[in-house]
Amino acid sequence: MAKNEKIKKAEEEMQYLTGGEEVRRRAELRERYLKELSTAQATGEDIGKIETEIKTIISMYKDGLEVSRIARIMSKTEDEINRIIQENTK
Repeated sequence: MAKNEKIKKAEEEMQYLTGGEEVRRRAELRERYLKELSTAQATGEDIGKIETEIKTIISMYKDGLEVSRIARIMSKTEDEINRIIQENTK
């Protein structure tokens, strides 16, 4: 019985320290919200980087740089550069 009493006392102490079920629930929701927010920000930053990269590739192409040179500068394959050019110029 002493072991059960110690467990019960530990559970009561934990309940006291964590502030109860509602406080834990709010903390979990806050943590989830912050994770989702940071993911959304990272995704937005990634999209911005990609758009800038595409604009740079198109600009170099319009300035007359060869596809092979653009590929070397941008660390991409010539196929990737050609695809970007085809999809973003008309």
